[in-house]
Amino acid sequence: GFYKNQGHVWSSGTAIYYILRINGFALPGWGDYIWRSAALVTIGTYGTVLFEISHPFLMWDRRLKYLVFAGAFLLHASIGILMGLVWFSVTMIGAHAILFDDDEYARLHDWYCTAWRKIVEAFRSLRAGARSYDAGEAAEPASANVGG
Repeated sequence: GFYKNQGHVWSSGTAIYYILRINGFALPGWGDYIWRSAALVTIGTYGTVLFEISHPFLMWDRRLKYLVFAGAFLLHASIGILMGLVWFSVTMIGAHAILFDDDEYARLHDWYCTAWRKIVEAFRSLRAGARSYDAGEAAEPASANVGG
């Protein structure tokens, strides 16, 4: 981050513009939307430098490491999507995963399994409700004709 800030394009807030204009590092459509917006270019450039400077200090705090991981995930996922550097992004996100210990992974697994179970149950109840609605709708016109 400090090294980047010494360069003119990073310190002026225009680096993302030039990066996204290189055809070798772009996915069609996505980068065009960003480099055409001065606000998104400036936020992306300064946000990257700020994250890179603060990251080494904030990642050691127990409460902030989740926020740091979310920032690293966002930064590297953006690089993967916007620049097409997918393997670099996956590697860097995986490298940031060392911030968590085994207990945190076990809690994440339990949360994921519980959330997935609730989603599946909700879809099953919606599907059951739709079937009963369809069955009731099919029976309704027949009873209407009998009385009419």
